[in-house]
Amino acid sequence: MNKELIEEINYEILTLIDSGFYLPDEILEIIEEQFIDEDISLDIINNIIMDKYDEKIAKEIKEDYELKLKIEKSKSKKDKKNKEKSNIIRNGITQ
Repeated sequence: MNKELIEEINYEILTLIDSGFYLPDEILEIIEEQFIDEDISLDIINNIIMDKYDEKIAKEIKEDYELKLKIEKSKSKKDKKNKEKSNIIRNGITQ
């Protein structure tokens, strides 16, 4: 496979993965059909698909984790403020 063909296949794979509508097996089938006239190794293509798919999943997990941390941090701040308000109210009532 020449460099231009590999780049085109990589682009197609990334486009299909980023769309979120296709599983790796479906992407392999699409690529196979789209490049049927080319001499491509389906094993190599499958490895590329799996690598790119794993990268996307890892990125999504990282983004979800970072969002969860932000939410927990915000909740912690809010809980602290509510506790402080409760203490002020309790102290005002007991005096």
